[in-house]
Amino acid sequence: MACGPVLLVLLRCLRVMDNARFLPRIGHIFCMVKGQRPSKKARFRAGTTTPWHKVLCDFDSFTSVNPDYEPLRRLVHDLQSCAASDLHARRAMGGILLLSPEEELYHDDNILLVSYHPNERRFHFEHRMISKNNDSKDASNDEAWNTLRLFVGYKFGIRLPEARPSEVAEGDGGLAGMQ
Repeated sequence: MACGPVLLVLLRCLRVMDNARFLPRIGHIFCMVKGQRPSKKARFRAGTTTPWHKVLCDFDSFTSVNPDYEPLRRLVHDLQSCAASDLHARRAMGGILLLSPEEELYHDDNILLVSYHPNERRFHFEHRMISKNNDSKDASNDEAWNTLRLFVGYKFGIRLPEARPSEVAEGDGGLAGMQ
């Protein structure tokens, strides 16, 4: 009920002010009254990410029991080798990789889910947003790195190299670090 007087003042200001610059700020003011940031007002916390060394260990042990998921394990290792400082990750049930630019994960808010379907030999990428403007794409093993690179670039603003790190190392004959 403490918001009542503030709300009345806002409504009176709206009647008096016909200023186009004032109207977009109304949502921000209402959120400030409730003590919340506008971008986080409807987010539900879903846990935290884990350090990359643990994510790699989780995928290694998962793949040792489920060898059909080896392409996903390689994708996770390649991603860690070039974006570990910018991206945060976690392995979910069923060998699903969760990626986020934030350490704290929020339910369906700016999360990229990467799953692998070994029977079809296809990856499934799904970027979820709280606004329900979700994007998804299926990709073959050969297209997986490029698809991941595009999702991470467009959705998180993090640039990954065009060439997959494991392919660069194989192309050098293992001499990449000796130059």
